[in-house]
Amino acid sequence: MLLLLMGGVLPLWRQISGFTFSAIEGDPLNRGIFLSGYLLSMVSFFLYPKSTFSLARGITFVWLLILLAAISILWSDFPALSFRRVIGILLTTFYALVLYLRFPSYQSFLHLLGAAFFIAILSSLFMVVLKPDWGIMSFPWRGAWQGVFPQKNILGRVSVIALLVFPMLISDSRSLGKRVFWSSAFILSFITLIGSRSVTSLVLAGTLAFTAMFIRVARLWRKELVVFLLITLIIAFGLGLLVSQNDEFILDALGRDITLTGRVTLWQVLYPMGLKHPFGYGFGAFMVGMEEGPSAKVTSAIGWYPHHAHNGFLSLWLDLGWLGLVLGVILVAVILFQNLFPAIKGSKKELFLVLFMVFIVVYSLVESVFLQVNNFYWVLLVYAYLATGKHNP
Repeated sequence: MLLLLMGGVLPLWRQISGFTFSAIEGDPLNRGIFLSGYLLSMVSFFLYPKSTFSLARGITFVWLLILLAAISILWSDFPALSFRRVIGILLTTFYALVLYLRFPSYQSFLHLLGAAFFIAILSSLFMVVLKPDWGIMSFPWRGAWQGVFPQKNILGRVSVIALLVFPMLISDSRSLGKRVFWSSAFILSFITLIGSRSVTSLVLAGTLAFTAMFIRVARLWRKELVVFLLITLIIAFGLGLLVSQNDEFILDALGRDITLTGRVTLWQVLYPMGLKHPFGYGFGAFMVGMEEGPSAKVTSAIGWYPHHAHNGFLSLWLDLGWLGLVLGVILVAVILFQNLFPAIKGSKKELFLVLFMVFIVVYSLVESVFLQVNNFYWVLLVYAYLATGKHNP
């Protein structure tokens, strides 16, 4: 299930085979496979009903977001689609509950993630070497690796999270054999990250490395933490000014233009459309294809069809309005700040959660993550929320 949720194998096969489906009706094959997986995994709910109920009570802001998504069916232009998406996000969220129920300890869940990432990375390398016409992209990103995924950026972000997980497993391993194994997995992940040529993923990896260094230095300043944070804010402000004054030079060095490959143009079209609907367009009812719904106007304005808003916060705002955006920001802030100070004190679990949330925040600036059906990162976000509280099934 984790491999499928990452977006591996099935979307690539669908892309290569030319399998098409309606954006409104959805993909019946995808729906059938995930529904089967969810139903099988939810047997755990019936085996441990008290623990399940106890866990469910601990993710208040997740349920508020889903409740708002359900209410938005009332004003959605595509109520059947919104209803189906609500069922989908409920099942995806329930799967996150199952994961925490089955793997409540940080170490056990980390090993599960490590196994899933190792399979994804290794199979991607095999695809690149043995089936390059599938594993390597052609126009417009000729030569970029995609592995078992349908696009280079997906392989890139999987590699980034793997580079976060594998060092944690190396530090927790007591035997030499395990340390060698996870170190090898780390090297392979670095190779796939470079091979993907994903600039977004490289920026993400650099941000996570910088954050890890920041937490390590902050640990040395524990007794003067307020002073350290003030110094950090001053330095960050200075760096922000430097970047803003040299943005074109930096983007050019990264191989990107000032529009971030058309994203800025897209956002300029989406922003006024969002202002017209303060309660949103309805859950999943904005991007519904090139010829129907609000997304048809977007396609007409920019000349190409975006499958999503290419910004998680903007996507959440378009779907659920200002209230949805506020709930999403609160959800991220709760997980991030409740884990930050324990991470500074030296807790490995909280360090992992902080770094993952930094990944979510930065990645959400260019891609959509929140309330995404059958989405690996939404599952991890809900798991992180559960792990932040004091839940012991």
